[in-house]
Amino acid sequence: MILSYENLKEIASNPKQLRKIRTNRKEKNMNRKLKILIVEDEVLISTWLEIQLEDEGYIVCGNFTTGEEAVEFVQDTIPDMILMDIHLVGKIDGIETAKKITDKANIPIIYMTGYDEPEIKKLTQEFNSIAYLVKPIEFGTLYKYLNNYYNFYFKNRMI
Repeated sequence: MILSYENLKEIASNPKQLRKIRTNRKEKNMNRKLKILIVEDEVLISTWLEIQLEDEGYIVCGNFTTGEEAVEFVQDTIPDMILMDIHLVGKIDGIETAKKITDKANIPIIYMTGYDEPEIKKLTQEFNSIAYLVKPIEFGTLYKYLNNYYNFYFKNRMI
């Protein structure tokens, strides 16, 4: 079964199907080792992202719905990259979350939002932005940014 955001609701309502997808995903040869943190308050989107990323061999080291949870997580675990929604549930939004995280660690961030507002885009550039993607996000577009960063990251690590 091809997994898409459109059929994720159907899959999520069928635990056997979701278990089968996750089992198949874990059995794949994981050739990428980039650790990615997802901060997204829409559970269907975050689940879809997690499945897509792990299918491509990336490691999803955390998946949170609030900025507070993400900031706390990064105290102990430093991801290689963060996928950050801008409008989050909780007391702080994605931009404030990014500010708190980047004050402590230099982690690149791909911002995801439903709003294509120049003022918000400009704010994100202050906090390690490598991309600003407007929802709905095509996984191919996200994959392009991830792959470019992955290649850059590991080439520079080897030097």
